[in-house]
Amino acid sequence: MVYELINFNFNNMKNIKILSLLFIFTFTFMSCEKDSDSLTGNENKGGLLTIKKKLVSYVIGDGTSLEYSNSFSSFQGDIKVTKVNIYKSFLNTNGTPIETDDTTSNEILLRSIEVPTVEQYTTVDYNVTYLQLAEGLSVGGVPLSTDDTNLNIGDYFTLRYESITSDGKIVKNSLTTASTKVAVGTRLAGTYKCLEGIYYRIGVLTAGTADWPAETIIESVDATTYRVVNRFGFFPAAANDDNTWYFKVVGNTISYSGQEPDGSTAQTGNGQPFITCDSHPDRFNPEVNCGNSNFVVLDNVNGGKDKLYMTFGYLSPSGPRVFYQVLEKKL
Repeated sequence: MVYELINFNFNNMKNIKILSLLFIFTFTFMSCEKDSDSLTGNENKGGLLTIKKKLVSYVIGDGTSLEYSNSFSSFQGDIKVTKVNIYKSFLNTNGTPIETDDTTSNEILLRSIEVPTVEQYTTVDYNVTYLQLAEGLSVGGVPLSTDDTNLNIGDYFTLRYESITSDGKIVKNSLTTASTKVAVGTRLAGTYKCLEGIYYRIGVLTAGTADWPAETIIESVDATTYRVVNRFGFFPAAANDDNTWYFKVVGNTISYSGQEPDGSTAQTGNGQPFITCDSHPDRFNPEVNCGNSNFVVLDNVNGGKDKLYMTFGYLSPSGPRVFYQVLEKKL
């Protein structure tokens, strides 16, 4: 009798273990069979795009038929992107030469692009000219001019991307993370990568080139003034400051002002007073190249890989933070 009870318990334990293993295997198989996304209610939506250039600098005078290139990429999962519609609109920042109180144009389709679905990761290139951007757009009922010299520095087109997926859905990609701004500017406006970066915190080397972002966006404000968007050296926008700042280029010389272009707002970095080699020479380490910096090297051979050599910083209550960076324009 004792032997039968022992044998019964042993067999039951074996059965329980086998059932448990089967349950784990089945659950694992089902989990692997279909990816899920907790942020979208376990629905694999698909259709999201990665845009190569979030900023394209349109240079007045380069010609209205000059082609500007860009591309978008899609990861083709169970649900595939079969077509991408690119919509265009225009923002008139200064109110002239279009005499109207309106600043924003209508939005219309620029073009539809069929997307290959064979490869798992698909990249599609496309080109666009000023005439293609301007066609069909109007502000306050006034069509955009076919002469790009009527544009103002700071005006821009917005390209919005809409995906059509294999299950028939229309996916509107985020304007924040997946759109392109075609900004009317000067030659040095564009997207840059860091070739060299040095950061000293109160005299101590604290960061280097690897800490700089993959991209730094620089926009034109006027013919000589530029805006660095949401990036102070390698610091992103902070809670107390958006870390957007300004510099000027006259000839090949870079200079900085203690004021923003409006003339009444103090320029800052990370919310602290902006300093330069000229304003606070005693606050900069020799390694940040005050004696050989703040100039532009234009590239007229390789298609515009212009370089900016820049030294700047900010002064916090505990001491200076100073930067040296060499940025190269990305094509």
